Amino acid sequence: ENGILHVEVPINPDTVHLKIKAVFLDSSNSIDVHDLFNSPNKVYLQVQNENQEVKVGIPFNLDVKSNIHLDEIKYLVISRGQIVHVGKENAMSLTLNPQSSWTPEACLVVYTTLGDSTVVNDVTTLSVHPNFENKIFVSWNKEKASPSDSVTLKINVTESNSLVGLSVVDKSVKLLGDRQEITTKRISEDLRDYSTIQPRRITNPHQVFERCNIGVLTDAIIETEDAYDVLLKVYYDTTEDFLPTWHSADFGGPRVRSYFPEAWIWKNINMGSDTELEISTVLPDTITTWITNAFVISENL
Repeated sequence: ENGILHVEVPINPDTVHLKIKAVFLDSSNSIDVHDLFNSPNKVYLQVQNENQEVKVGIPFNLDVKSNIHLDEIKYLVISRGQIVHVGKENAMSLTLNPQSSWTPEACLVVYTTLGDSTVVNDVTTLSVHPNFENKIFVSWNKEKASPSDSVTLKINVTESNSLVGLSVVDKSVKLLGDRQEITTKRISEDLRDYSTIQPRRITNPHQVFERCNIGVLTDAIIETEDAYDVLLKVYYDTTEDFLPTWHSADFGGPRVRSYFPEAWIWKNINMGSDTELEISTVLPDTITTWITNAFVISENL
């Protein structure tokens, strides 16, 4: 499919090295797979994550495979340094419903404890696309106006007690790009800075938990560092008066245009118990196009 051929190769439990060679016409290619993950009793779990698109609020499935039959598997979801979800399944398939707390990246650990108290586990990383439920809409009562005209801005949000960040700037400010603009993509990228997922090679069950920065206290058997690790260690290394102070109450003669701001409105507004708000203000003297941007922060959405 799409030029990709999926091949499953059955192997014996004691296999430590596998070489796959493909030949087509006059060309050939090969890949070597080494058994770097150490399980003392040769029992393994594998979470099959096919890089599917994961979105908040939309359930998805993950298959789990093992080289033995398992009656139950358990799992943890960790994001931004917190355990955000736990569960267990009696089948080798997980149905997960991502929440906002999973964004933008979640670490999924699947594990089980065998009859001899040995822990078997695997880990995968999920990239979770956010769904910002608290929507914000802004609109002016006029599409065109003259300097010093009175205008009204209407703000609508989904949730009350929201905090709105509002900016209205001269379009000339945008000529060099929106490097400082608050966007969905930028917020998602900034949230990744809080990720505690460790980018490292995993060679034993203990490192599976360490990958998600989880400490484990248990009387079960969790395999830790062995000879493989010694050889393969990798170091990484509200309504408010917006009338400007320049506005004059003297209407006896012509007014001299003198107010030419680049940032006309730059304000944080607490919506209180309302979800709708109107702001009346007066246009500056600049003859330009004013670019309005707004973002919203709320407790629940």
